[in-house]
Amino acid sequence: MTRATPTIRDKTLLAYEEGQAISLVVGSEQWFEWLRRDTSTIFSVHTLDGSYTARKERAGNHRGGWYWKAYRTSQETLYRAYLGKLEDLTLARLNEIAQTLSTRIL
Repeated sequence: MTRATPTIRDKTLLAYEEGQAISLVVGSEQWFEWLRRDTSTIFSVHTLDGSYTARKERAGNHRGGWYWKAYRTSQETLYRAYLGKLEDLTLARLNEIAQTLSTRIL
């Protein structure tokens, strides 16, 4: 079975877990609970400024906590941006990074 990447459109995360569709409002308590899960390691963001993939990563020395980075590819070039720690992942921050990545590509 293939796994579909959870996706944010407008202000809603759409995902499939255990064969069930779930919908969470970005910034809600359920959103932050979903991000805390060990299985929540990736999601995509689609805005008017463009789209990107967010990935949960850990500092190379493994002493720091987890954080999120955004990745977008354009014309075979990979662009990255730091999203922040779990508590930083608000709708405003996700949109800000979409705009940041978009301006780097132009």
